[in-house]
Amino acid sequence: VYGLTEPVSIDSNISVQITIKPNMTTKDIGAALNEMGVIQNATLFRVIAKFKGVENSLQAGKYAITTRMSLYEILSMLSEGKTAFRHLTVPEGYNVE
Repeated sequence: VYGLTEPVSIDSNISVQITIKPNMTTKDIGAALNEMGVIQNATLFRVIAKFKGVENSLQAGKYAITTRMSLYEILSMLSEGKTAFRHLTVPEGYNVE
């Protein structure tokens, strides 16, 4: 079981982007990550999310996940909302120079 939580690959650093929608379940997210090849087992993803107490805390957003990330790193990223993109609001009257 331990090996299944390790990164899919430590030799290559392939990055994929995944969009987590607000209504996605842990099962949906695990299946998507498994299909993209960044985790080895979708069921184990759900079990560890439940064990860590983050099963219902995975946040919606766009994430960049690499094949060098462990299952624990991915769960931490998703539960803390460390998205790949940030929104920036520029107040009226300001400009970017």
